[in-house]
Amino acid sequence: MSTLTLGGSTLASKSGSVLSLDSGVTFPAGNIKKIYSKTFTGDLTANSTTKVVDTANQITIPSVLNGDFLYITAIGGQGMVVTSGVGSNVRCSITAGGSTFRGVDFYSNPAVNVPIAISRLVTISSDASSYVVARSVEGSSTAGTVYWASSAFNPVALTVFHIGSGAISDVSNT
Repeated sequence: MSTLTLGGSTLASKSGSVLSLDSGVTFPAGNIKKIYSKTFTGDLTANSTTKVVDTANQITIPSVLNGDFLYITAIGGQGMVVTSGVGSNVRCSITAGGSTFRGVDFYSNPAVNVPIAISRLVTISSDASSYVVARSVEGSSTAGTVYWASSAFNPVALTVFHIGSGAISDVSNT
């Protein structure tokens, strides 16, 4: 095990490839508090204008504070529509804290698939003890079934960087 000390105080220790910061180490505002990440496969489907949120693959952040930021990315999979010959508008989005943040909006004909890559910066406006982030999909009023499809060959990676507004000490990753 290796340790990093300054003025006789231990700041960090390393064991193998794991680096651990001492609980007394703090960083200024604007640093990443924690990184949450989940990679998954499976289709998310919606009919007509119904928005469907992927609750099976959501990320729950245990606590956010007013002034914090979340930098959210959802990359992977593809948007598509299944209709009887006509195209449809499709929206693949990020839903965070109950609000939908526009992602990839497109008009699709049947059998035309659109790769999905979304990134959004969300400002937290009030403290919350639980904040949920997920992907979502919806169509237009003329839509048949719309999909945010993913498979083992094209999984979705949902990542949330929790950026603090004040001095922080929790910089662990999950």
